[in-house]
Amino acid sequence: EQDPENSNTRYWYVRTAMDYEESDADKEELEELIKSLLEREPEFPGYWQLMGDYVHRQGDLAAALGCYQRCQSCSQERWEFVDHQIRETAEALADDSSQAVHAGGLYGRGSTLPILNALDQGWITGICVADEFSRGYFSVQRAVQFLEGDDGGPVVLDSYYIEKEDLRKPEYEKILFPIE
Repeated sequence: EQDPENSNTRYWYVRTAMDYEESDADKEELEELIKSLLEREPEFPGYWQLMGDYVHRQGDLAAALGCYQRCQSCSQERWEFVDHQIRETAEALADDSSQAVHAGGLYGRGSTLPILNALDQGWITGICVADEFSRGYFSVQRAVQFLEGDDGGPVVLDSYYIEKEDLRKPEYEKILFPIE
């Protein structure tokens, strides 16, 4: 198992070499160092953030966006500054049509308010959602049935692909806005 303190120390050494203007760090060596850190600890979010910053500075916005998203998915908690990097990079990518050829597609999950806003504004074309309200209801119902000795059977819930024009359809309101 890796020592997280050493991971953090390595992160800050590389971050300093990247950010210090008078650093003599060679770009190719820096890239190789970050790649080796990712190979060593592929689930350490800080290394994905470093790689995202590195490729962003090289002008590869699609790769940077993927690295920032991987950083966020590896993290145990939400990093607001990485959320900000994801939004800014996605916006820059959307504004730069020459970068679009590098992005084969983006994948995300959920229907949070920022995701729904991005869908409504046309930044993303569609989202896959499940009826989380019903999932919670049926989970409790099935737990009670199980405790009462009824093993029932599987409950199959549908998933939906929602596009901008679907946002305000009544049949999707409970799925997209369960609290309102």
